[in-house]
Amino acid sequence: MNKITLLTLTKTRTFESMKLSHIRHSVSVLAAGAVLLLGYSSSKAQLIGVQTYATAFPADSVALTASQMAGFLPQEYFNTIGAGSGGPLSLVDSANHPTGITFTLVGGDDYKTGSGISTPNDTLLSGQSGSYNITPATYTFNNVAAGSYNLIVYTVTNNDGQLAEVNLSTGTTSGPATYFDTEQNGANFNGSFVLGSATTSGSATLANYVEFSGITPVGGVFAISVPLSNSGAVGISGFQLQEIPEPSTYAMMLAGIAVLGFFVRRKAGRFQS
Repeated sequence: MNKITLLTLTKTRTFESMKLSHIRHSVSVLAAGAVLLLGYSSSKAQLIGVQTYATAFPADSVALTASQMAGFLPQEYFNTIGAGSGGPLSLVDSANHPTGITFTLVGGDDYKTGSGISTPNDTLLSGQSGSYNITPATYTFNNVAAGSYNLIVYTVTNNDGQLAEVNLSTGTTSGPATYFDTEQNGANFNGSFVLGSATTSGSATLANYVEFSGITPVGGVFAISVPLSNSGAVGISGFQLQEIPEPSTYAMMLAGIAVLGFFVRRKAGRFQS
């Protein structure tokens, strides 16, 4: 073997060794970035859906199936419970993971909101549990971890224009604790969710959901009540509870992105040199 051949072979082996070391380093950096991003993914806000449907009217009000996508915040795996007193129901999130949160429904009556179910959102709004001038209804989320949450409450009726009052009876909020709306006929979904934001009965507008934002549990509990002051067959057909991520969660995501970005820039620089 001559000197030129030996030198060429040595350089080749050195280059291959450097490539292998570079690959190992790349894998390590990518793994570190992936861990940070996965940490963000696993800790990001969970979304929990609950549907209360009218068991007394099986032809016009049915439970969502696990695979049906519904809600203003589209999700699968709604937890379903028949209207009237019931629970505790152990809740899963939109990825079908157990949450440790339970849901109970006390009092009230069940009633269908019409007919014409053709979409998952029609199904979500097809029945209700509410006052119906019989007994007040209270809906409770138990074992809720400390933190800040948004709670969507789907309000429905069997006739358009009936006034509904929805109260956050347990839980703290920096915003209103009571909302009013004049409800849409739930099964006639009309293709859109309409937010009710009135805080007095005189300013109520036609809507099919209200939202309590930035609320915190008291003793691990959120409770929503529908009083007897409501007119006719009005009530609640479902909920979506979403945790608001802590600032540290966003910091974790940005750290993962920064690690991957640094690696990409460093790799590009090596190739250029």
